[in-house]
Amino acid sequence: MTKRFLTLAIALVLLILTGCQSNSPATNEGNGEGEGNGNESGSVYEERNADGDVVFRGEVKSTDSKKYFVVYIENAVTQETYHVLVSDQTVFTDNTGNSINRDAVKVGDQIEIGFSGQVMMSYPPQIAAKSIKLL
Repeated sequence: MTKRFLTLAIALVLLILTGCQSNSPATNEGNGEGEGNGNESGSVYEERNADGDVVFRGEVKSTDSKKYFVVYIENAVTQETYHVLVSDQTVFTDNTGNSINRDAVKVGDQIEIGFSGQVMMSYPPQIAAKSIKLL
């Protein structure tokens, strides 16, 4: 009886331990150099622009607000609508790198958004754009 109970207890502990492991690719295991960490929750952003900013690409769904664009972003990290906050410091360029006006960005345009990697966890999520490039 004791041998049977001990075997059952060991099997139960092993089952619990294997069930607690995470195979999520969105966590940063750390390489000791601090690279790849996009924000404090450990999400890994794979693409950065020449300035070192995290890059998301998406389709503009609305430009009605003076404070933000509504953009649908679909990539390895996310697949949802974001409010992309813009300010006087946000740099707008076309696909050749020439400076453009904010009003040149229209609904349906594909854009590349450069930002710090921080995502405000509101609904919908918000990111503050450092740069917006018209693709």
